[in-house]
Amino acid sequence: MYGYKESEIFELVNKAEEAKNKGESLGNVFEDFGENTGRAKGSVRNTYYRLLRDSETDDSIRKKYFPDSSLKVCKIIAFDNIEAENLLKKILVGRTLGKSVRKIINEISKKDDRLMLRYQNKYRNMLKTTEKR
Repeated sequence: MYGYKESEIFELVNKAEEAKNKGESLGNVFEDFGENTGRAKGSVRNTYYRLLRDSETDDSIRKKYFPDSSLKVCKIIAFDNIEAENLLKKILVGRTLGKSVRKIINEISKKDDRLMLRYQNKYRNMLKTTEKR
């Protein structure tokens, strides 16, 4: 399944569950697992999320690999144009006041870690796509 041995899939799911319970980064799990199995971190990440998504619609996968798990895939919330434009304006205004981008995003998100990451990633993506034009 997914080019992995069944034992590897169980190991990956268990390590992800442990990391979640300890409040640790899944990125570290993917990196460590990739190093131990000779796979790229991104490949491990993609396989993990595909397995999780498949478990939401396939009972046999859920029962086999995630029987008592609280792991789930969060729905991706896309930015609409107005939201992206407002984010950019707030960051640019804050920069003219001498604030760092990190501080501005922290203020905008009201210290919500998930929201901070979402805004930070969107801002970086906007910079990258603007540079290519």
